[in-house]
Amino acid sequence: MLRVPRPLWTRCSDISEFLCDHLHNPPTGRVQARVTYVDSCHLRHGQKVSKQPRALLRGISGLELVELNQPDMCCGSAGIYNLLQPAMANEVLDRKMADVRAAAPGIIVTANTGCYMQMVYGVKRAGLNATVMHVVELLERSYANAK
Repeated sequence: MLRVPRPLWTRCSDISEFLCDHLHNPPTGRVQARVTYVDSCHLRHGQKVSKQPRALLRGISGLELVELNQPDMCCGSAGIYNLLQPAMANEVLDRKMADVRAAAPGIIVTANTGCYMQMVYGVKRAGLNATVMHVVELLERSYANAK
């Protein structure tokens, strides 16, 4: 898989980083789906993790990975920002969902639980016909389809 060097100052790694370095048995089951990956701000900007989740997704047979036009745009979750400033968070979310809608995914994948919950809300709010999954859930689906 992809090996991206981490800065020495980081002591924490994301599951996608760990799996890119240690996934000895890649998934072989086919997942026929159009997928877009929604970066979380802390992973993309803080931890500089953006290639690893995409590398894991590209390793799934049948999956069509479609990039967003603005992958670095926040979804509005921002920790608990969506709870403290819901009106502003909804404006940010609506812009993000317009970008997601343009990608026309059947599955929206993220690696952050806050973004996951925000995307679930965004799908309902925007009336999209899409499923939201964590990157590990989609990997598990591929493993399950190989049986």
